[in-house]
Amino acid sequence: MLSLCLASCASWRSNGSVTPGAPVEYVEIPNPMATQSKDAPATIWVPVSAEKGIPRGSILVQEGVDKVKEGFTGKPSTPAPVPAAGPVVFPATAVPLAAAIGAPPAATNVAFIRQTASPVAVKKRIAILETGSNGLVAPFSDQLRGLGIGVPVDLSGADNLAAASVKESGRSAYVGQLWQENTASVLVVISAPDGIGAGKSLIADIYDGIEMVRLRRVTTLLPAFAGADKSSLVTPCADLALRVGDIVNLTPWYGRIFAVDGERVYLNAGRESGIQTGQKLKVYRGGKVIAGIGFDPGAPLATLEVAGFVGTNGSYGVVKDGQGVKLTDIVSIN
Repeated sequence: MLSLCLASCASWRSNGSVTPGAPVEYVEIPNPMATQSKDAPATIWVPVSAEKGIPRGSILVQEGVDKVKEGFTGKPSTPAPVPAAGPVVFPATAVPLAAAIGAPPAATNVAFIRQTASPVAVKKRIAILETGSNGLVAPFSDQLRGLGIGVPVDLSGADNLAAASVKESGRSAYVGQLWQENTASVLVVISAPDGIGAGKSLIADIYDGIEMVRLRRVTTLLPAFAGADKSSLVTPCADLALRVGDIVNLTPWYGRIFAVDGERVYLNAGRESGIQTGQKLKVYRGGKVIAGIGFDPGAPLATLEVAGFVGTNGSYGVVKDGQGVKLTDIVSIN
């Protein structure tokens, strides 16, 4: 088989001929078929007249590439010159394969999620509780914060009232109290009811403070590598945060008027929420929850323009038009 190949290679690119009856000189060259078999010799002996006609492995590869190019363009490419006998030397500036095709995408994390999630104009304060003790609050809060859709409020260290709210029957009333106390407008209760393990579920129940109802339950599955290592929770918590974010983004943001001092009207939203000075907010009074649909604030009664900030998440403004405002009024960017 090797002799047939050598013979065909020699005749395929021979730059000379052997005169019948004349002595034949031989030269040792690298075996062009050495890569085809583990038992193939590294070098072979061929007639001097045929030596320049036997292609090196690099030439065979180049000609294969040229054939492919010709198939795409319909034009033959310039034949590559045949190098002199000797080892094949690759250019020192050869581009590594990883650089040529691009590095593979990194595992799901905050940095990656930030490229795919759209921050909202005003962020809601989102209270987070966990049922059980699987250490979900910290990684979930990190991922939620990275999305730019809300400000996580960790209630895992709160008093007994927070602990009692874990019971499903009391969560609706509890999130309403969080809204009234200016703690948060959304409550997310996360759990791993079957523990941390491959294929098990992470669950998030989302409650709204104004409506005082559960908006949705979302779930995600733990990956095959999930275990005692807390780093294995990053990816599933990132996915769960995205699902929670999708629901939270569908609900409108509302702030509350907390104090009125002359012309100054103080709000429970500021730099942390993303409020800007000069921003105009609509003021509503009353409103009602439409069963099965959501909260209807009614018609706006005034327009409030933000003039400055108080603390980390407070601001004040002045009424630009409409009626006077009261402590029970709410504001919205809509």
